[in-house]
Amino acid sequence: MRWRRRNGTDVRKHLQACRDDLVALQRDARNLATGVTEVTRDGAGRAAKQASTALDYVSGQINGYSRQLNGYSRSDVVAAVRSQRFAVIASFAGAGAIIGALLTRR
Repeated sequence: MRWRRRNGTDVRKHLQACRDDLVALQRDARNLATGVTEVTRDGAGRAAKQASTALDYVSGQINGYSRQLNGYSRSDVVAAVRSQRFAVIASFAGAGAIIGALLTRR
């Protein structure tokens, strides 16, 4: 009988140790989730700020180009494109390559 008591006590100790480990694991998982949320929130804020800055820059560039092109009519642009076909093709190929590289970038 003495052997059974000791064995039962050992099992209880092991079960209590497992419970304690599970409680510690839950606490660690909760802390990890909280930390990940904070890091994600900070990263999203930085990304939004960078996107806003990029939008302001691009908007300024577009406004500058539109002011430069206001003096030209549609027929002037068509004539320039027809006289420099290969330059236009190369420009669009380069733009396509850049956009393709940005979209496939991981």
